[in-house]
Amino acid sequence: MKQQEATVIEGLGQSREFLKKAYNAALIPSMFSILSGCANIIADGMIVGQK
Repeated sequence: MKQQEATVIEGLGQSREFLKKAYNAALIPSMFSILSGCANIIADGMIVGQK
């Protein structure tokens, strides 16, 4: 039983590390994607406003 609990705890640690790496890898590209969308909306509004 103790060995099984140790295996589960080890698996949770590996899952936590995987999630941290995946989150950190996806954070910056997601932020740039949102920022570029906002910049696109602002630029479109300025172009339409000039007409």
